[in-house]
Amino acid sequence: MGSNRTEIKLRAYQPGDLFGVVELLNRSEQAVTGQNITSPEDFAADLRSYGFNPETDTALILAGDGSLAGYADLMGDKTPMVRLNAFVRVHPEFKGMGIGSRLFEWTEARARQLLHRAPEGARVVLQNSVYSLETDAISLLEAHGYSYVRSSYRMLIDLEGLDPQPLIPTGITFRPIDHNEADLRAAAWVDHQAFLDHWGAVEEPFEFFYEKFKHRLDTDPAIDLSACRLALQGETAVGMTICKPQTEEDAEKGWVNILGVLKPWRKHGIGRALLLDAFSEFKRRGKKRAGLFVDAANLTGALQLYLRAGMRVEYERQIFEKELRPGVDLMLRGAAAAH
Repeated sequence: MGSNRTEIKLRAYQPGDLFGVVELLNRSEQAVTGQNITSPEDFAADLRSYGFNPETDTALILAGDGSLAGYADLMGDKTPMVRLNAFVRVHPEFKGMGIGSRLFEWTEARARQLLHRAPEGARVVLQNSVYSLETDAISLLEAHGYSYVRSSYRMLIDLEGLDPQPLIPTGITFRPIDHNEADLRAAAWVDHQAFLDHWGAVEEPFEFFYEKFKHRLDTDPAIDLSACRLALQGETAVGMTICKPQTEEDAEKGWVNILGVLKPWRKHGIGRALLLDAFSEFKRRGKKRAGLFVDAANLTGALQLYLRAGMRVEYERQIFEKELRPGVDLMLRGAAAAH
C-alpha cells in the first residue's frame, strides 16, 4: 500500500464495487463501534435513494494497488435544496494519508455544483456527521471550515427480561401499516407534519415528500410494514412508526427508524405507547435489543421519553456544518424548534 498521495485515484462508484465498498464501510464503523453499518442489500437500497445518482454523487478513492481506500457520497435530503449531506468514510488501513481531505474536497466541490437548485437568496449549508469519539475526523472537519452545530444520540435498550406492555390511550387504536395508497399517505402525512417543528426542519411540498417516503419503503429491504404502526383516532392518523425488525450491524436488534406524533396529540401517552409497541413487536420476533437515533437537544420531550422507557445512550454523533452560500436560513433552528 503506497503512502504517496499521487498514487491514489478518484472515480465514481461502479456496480462492481458493491462488496468492496460495503467492506470498507463496515471496517470503518468497526474501528469505532465494533459493529457493522451496512450490508450489500442495504447499501444497494441507499444507492437507489430518491433523486440520488451514483454516477455523479459518489466518489471512491483507489490506492495504487487497486485497494479501496475511501468512499464519499453527497445527498440533498430536502426540497428546496438548502441542506446537503456529505458522507465520508476512510478505510482504517489508509488513515493519515490525505484520503479524508481529498474526499471532503470532492463533497464540497460537488455541493457547489448544486447551488443553483436552491431558491435565490436562501442560505445553503453542507453538513457532515461523525461520532464524538472520532477526534481525528472532527479535527479534519474543522480544518476544512466546518463548525459543530448539533448532536444526536444512538440509543439502545436490552429487551431480555423486559415485558413491554403499551398502554394505548383511550380513543386511540394501533394497527400495522398496509401497503396501499391510503395507509402510505396517512403515514407520510404524520411523518411530514410531526417533524416540522424539529431543529433543522425544512418545509417541503407534501407530494414531493410522499414520493420520497414511498420510494424508501419500496427500496429498503430492512423495513417491514407489518412491524410498523399507524396510531388512529377514529379514521385520522395521529402517530406512526417505521421499524426495521433487523439491523445491519446486529441480527438480534430491531430498529425504530421513525416515531412521530402530530403536535395536537402529544403529551397524551401515544409516543410512549408506540415505542413500547415497537419493543413488544421486536421481542415477539425474537430480538434481544432495540435502538434508535434521537436529537440530543430535542425540545419536544423525545429524549426524556426514551430515557424513561429504559433506553440508554450508546454513542453520540456530532453534526458539523459549513456554509456554502449566505442568505435567508430556511432551516428551523434555536428556540423556534421548541414547540
